[in-house]
Amino acid sequence: MKRIVGVGLCVTFLVCIGVVAWAGVDFPAEMKRVLPVYPGATVLAVMNVQNGPQVVMETGDASDKVITFYRQAMEEKGWTPVADMKQQNVLVVIFSKGGQMLQVGADSSEGKSTKVVLHLSKQ
Repeated sequence: MKRIVGVGLCVTFLVCIGVVAWAGVDFPAEMKRVLPVYPGATVLAVMNVQNGPQVVMETGDASDKVITFYRQAMEEKGWTPVADMKQQNVLVVIFSKGGQMLQVGADSSEGKSTKVVLHLSKQ
């Protein structure tokens, strides 16, 4: 696994941290087929960016707990972690499987909650 240091990998993730919550947003069916919703998380926004869906959620759990959850869940589904990054309270891991990539980012820098961004795309 590569260890990536820097912020270039997180451009999509960091842009979405400031997204305003939209009421009544559901986790996209396309993503439900691939990965689980983080337990207890609230979906704040769903959008299509760069060849696939992106979801922004919020949870009261720390970013390392979120990343551990998705690392275990995705490896059990046969996804391979290909890169990860840690920069202060922002953690990102990227998975690959069958021509698809999944970027999972968690930012707990605000202290009271963690923003989680999931981006599914084609390689």
